[in-house]
Amino acid sequence: MNHHHIYTRGDRKIPGIAILLFLLVLVGGMSFLFTRPRVADKNERVATNVKIDRLDVVNLRDRSATIFWETEKTTTGHVVYGNTPDNLTMTAYDELDPPGTSHPRVHHVIQLKGLQPNSEFFFKLNVDGAVIGQSEAVAYTSKTSRVLPSTSNLEPVYGDIVRMNGAPEKNAVVILTIAESKSLLTRTGKDGTFLFSLCCVLNSQNDEPFFPTDDEPVRIHVITEDGIEKTEEGLFADISPLQEAIIVDTSLAQLDNTCLLYTSRCV
Repeated sequence: MNHHHIYTRGDRKIPGIAILLFLLVLVGGMSFLFTRPRVADKNERVATNVKIDRLDVVNLRDRSATIFWETEKTTTGHVVYGNTPDNLTMTAYDELDPPGTSHPRVHHVIQLKGLQPNSEFFFKLNVDGAVIGQSEAVAYTSKTSRVLPSTSNLEPVYGDIVRMNGAPEKNAVVILTIAESKSLLTRTGKDGTFLFSLCCVLNSQNDEPFFPTDDEPVRIHVITEDGIEKTEEGLFADISPLQEAIIVDTSLAQLDNTCLLYTSRCV
């Protein structure tokens, strides 16, 4: 079969310029389809819109640590973490939430388990679906202590937190600092009580066990779920146990009050 007639002058042809223009339009259209900006889903959150008011690593031990952070408004949150910065394969949730779930709140307290002694660990926050680290690509990091004994001769620190009317303050964050120690954190129970075990108090200067004496200064900082803050200061001899309940209330003159233990003096 002879095909040469397709190209003879007598046949109708599509001009070469027209073909070229058609191809340019086709390629340009496909390029727009595949490169146009992606429209974000209405349920997605952008990390830059999440405001972290405070972030602390507390309760550091040889195989665990607790991450505490505050957000400007109620948000869901959990932590992804691991022993290397590029392998954050473990996930931890707030102890107040059922396993694997995250409920909106302002104060987030999440314990990381399964860490290695005397080693760096890496973590990122997941806040309302946005993953947050030191930067978009870099995780936060901290370091565990060396292997520590599980017991101590120090008595536990415990007490009560109540409102002015005597109602127990549940789920309040309580932060304890003794002299130059690293901070310990716990929450109050439904009855307003809190307890600190002093088996693992670390010196903030060298990460070694810290054994406070009776005359060491102590600081107890309380943050309620509705944002009231109060600080009690005194000596280590005065807190084991606390002889009086710590009172917090919206009727206090300031949102952040610093008081001396067992006195009416607040500043």
